[in-house]
This record gives sequence, structure tokens and C-alpha cells, in this order.
Amino acid sequence: QKPESDPQPVQVVSNQKSVETLRVISPVQLANSRPEQKEDQQQLVNTLQQENKELKAAVAELQAALEAERCRVAALEICLKNAESSKEEAQRRSEELQTDIQKFLEKRAPS
Repeated sequence: QKPESDPQPVQVVSNQKSVETLRVISPVQLANSRPEQKEDQQQLVNTLQQENKELKAAVAELQAALEAERCRVAALEICLKNAESSKEEAQRRSEELQTDIQKFLEKRAPS
């Protein structure tokens, strides 16, 4: 069970409007505006709504990528713990065998 070691690239969408184009418009101002202004303002609202939708999608994608990365890290931590445990067990067994060999050789040695 070997997790992927290559992280998957994540595309980040960056949509920012100039602060100068973001004006707060009250409904009364919108009603009293000239038709061209109303159209421009409605277009701005539509653009901002579209950007908001795109940013929400990008956030959802990044959250999914983050969760996948967390799962990958958890799997790697389990693999590391298993490897450390196996190494410790092998070292313990090696020491036991070394002791057994020493005892065997001491018994065979002429007195």
C-alpha cells in the first residue's frame, strides 16, 4: 500500500476587479439613473455575480484538493509508523539472535 508521492497540481483562479469599479448603488439611485447607467450598473452586478460563482467553484476545488492532501498525509504517516515499527522489531530480533549466537559459541568453546 504505497500512496502517491507526486502531488497533483492545483489550478488557482484569480479574478479581481479594480476597487474603482466597485461602487455601492442604492435601489433609489438605480431607479433614478439614466438607462445607460442602469445598463452599466446591471452589467457590473452580473459580472460580480459571475466572478463570485467562479470564486466559489475555485474555493470548492481547493477545499477538495486540501482534503485529498490531508488523506495522503495521513496515509504516509501510517506507512512511516509501520516502517518504524518494523525497523524496531528487526533490531530487537537481531539483538536476540546476536545474544543466542554468543551463548552458542560460549557453550562450544573448549574450557
